[in-house]
Amino acid sequence: MVKMLGIVLVLLAVNAAMAEQPDRHLDSTNHTHVLYQRSAYAHGYMHGYEDGFHNADIDIHMGRGARALDKIDDYRKGDGGYRSEFGDRHYFEAGYKEGFKEGYSDSIQGLQFRAVSEVRKIAAGMGKDQDSTLSGKDFDRAFATGYDVGRKNGIDAGTDEDGYATCRSNLSRSQVSDQTDYCDAFARGFSLGFSDGLVTRESRHTETAKSFQQR
Repeated sequence: MVKMLGIVLVLLAVNAAMAEQPDRHLDSTNHTHVLYQRSAYAHGYMHGYEDGFHNADIDIHMGRGARALDKIDDYRKGDGGYRSEFGDRHYFEAGYKEGFKEGYSDSIQGLQFRAVSEVRKIAAGMGKDQDSTLSGKDFDRAFATGYDVGRKNGIDAGTDEDGYATCRSNLSRSQVSDQTDYCDAFARGFSLGFSDGLVTRESRHTETAKSFQQR
């Protein structure tokens, strides 16, 4: 009994120590950490992409092929190791789900791990002292909306657009107090979504071509 209690206490201590470890994304030495500090959605996306890519890699090596996402524990749980310092939980988990889908799809198709380069691109120009009227949730609302629009654009049209201009042309002044900050966040999400949508579009075309050749 005493021995068992000792083991339990050790496990609890290990778990507590792991929980206290700093998040490598928020502590990154490159400029992406500024985006993660501003956006729970983008932060969750990266956690999800990494987990999705890793899960697909395991499936490949286990020889079991692609699985439905709702059969994968990490995706079904969907919290990505969320902690309160990550910001709004809803946006973090929404970003995690999107990132997981993209990471799993890329890995299962044998594509490269592209999330880091994409996030570095959209985080360009974000400084610690950047002035903005947007709070965390408002920034995430703009970013997530931009992501959805950009992804749809990438899948449907396959032609890039200026995310900032797209935002301005579809936003009335009565909707937000500051269009400049809102559309900046929107454009960053749009760029990430477009990249994901374009990859999905290209993979669908590849699958269609394969099906045609097999007839």
